[in-house]
Amino acid sequence: MTPLPATAADIAIWGRGLRSFKEATGTGYPFPDGQIAGHLHAEIPLTLVRLVTFWEAVGASKTDPKSAWHQFHEFSRYGLVMRAQRHKVGWFGKSPWYCEFSCTLGDQLEVRGLYLTSSAELVGLFDHAEMLMRGDRPLRAPDPR
Repeated sequence: MTPLPATAADIAIWGRGLRSFKEATGTGYPFPDGQIAGHLHAEIPLTLVRLVTFWEAVGASKTDPKSAWHQFHEFSRYGLVMRAQRHKVGWFGKSPWYCEFSCTLGDQLEVRGLYLTSSAELVGLFDHAEMLMRGDRPLRAPDPR
């Protein structure tokens, strides 16, 4: 798969999507200068309750002693991180957007790759974010982490 750069229109759509989440930051809002490390990036602040809901929705481990679940109480700031990139997957048709969802604990710890998804449209990724923050279960097998 060949990564495709986001267009100015993609960055504008991403920025508009971010504005729908209180205090969210990332590519296009409030940073209009473009992509970070070749992909669209977002960080959406979460409350502890929303973080727990997200954690349970993606099926992340609560029992593994090394799980970040056991460190939640050590932090006062939590966030949902989205990284999106479009890839050319064939000769014809529209290239889908792929998105990795992670969470941050404080300023130092990020638990990456908790949920991976794709969408034909960029705005569909924000639907996935809202679904996960509500605790709706995704239609895929849970990650054993």
